[in-house]
Parts: sequence; structure tokens; C-alpha cells
Amino acid sequence: MTNQEAFDQAVTWCLAQGRKSEGGRLVTFASREVVSRPMCLYRGPDGLRCAVGTLIPDVEYQGGFDDGRLVLDAVQACVPSLAGVSTRLLSALQNVHDQEKPSEWRAWFLGVAVDFGLTWPLDSDVVPVDVEVVSEVGAIV
Repeated sequence: MTNQEAFDQAVTWCLAQGRKSEGGRLVTFASREVVSRPMCLYRGPDGLRCAVGTLIPDVEYQGGFDDGRLVLDAVQACVPSLAGVSTRLLSALQNVHDQEKPSEWRAWFLGVAVDFGLTWPLDSDVVPVDVEVVSEVGAIV
């Protein structure tokens, strides 16, 4: 799978899905405070998937991917289909899904496309003009 193929598949799936793939709780310790938030899952309830989860074929998926202990590099090493995809790109796609509001995904994914020199997979001739500049990822849309 190429970076462009991975981007196209992840963005198409996430925007069509329109919500995060979450389940359980992730507990972290930040600034001496316990923070509990929903844990994003590669494969969630009701067929939901995160951006990277959409790229993992059923035959290569392992339930342990979603137990919160494996980092992205370890998951990628277990999935031969992801061998040709940049870990940086996978991380960027995962961060958009995990950290941003679904209503803002399109703008963030556009930023990822710009950062990685990729083309937009959906309505490629029509790029929204009302999306704010996403300076954190370097996109001007």
C-alpha cells in the first residue's frame, strides 16, 4: 500500500463514518492529575474504525491492538499491508482521528495532504473554501 492509497482509504472511511471509534477509558496522569477519557480503538463497536484501523485487513487484525499497550510502530510491524506506508503518515492520520473533533476532520486531513504531498481523494476538483487555515499542520485551504 502506498501513502496515497492509505490516505485515500483512511480519509474516505473516516469522513463517511463521521464519528470516532472509541470504547473503554484511557487513564493518564498529566500535571499530577488523573485524566480519564474515551480510548480510541482501531476497531470499535458497531463496525467503527479509526483512521489506521481502516487500513488493517481483517486477516491481519489482532484483538490485542486495542488493549492500549501497543504503540503504532508495533501495530505497523504486525500488519504486512502497512509495510509501504510512512509511519509519520499513519501517526498523522491517527492523531486527526484521536485528537480532533469529527466536524473538523476535513480541514485537518487537508493539512495532512499538504504536509505529505498527497492529493485529496474526495471531490478532488472541489476543495472547501470556508475552512480556516490549519496553521499547526501547515495547510492553507
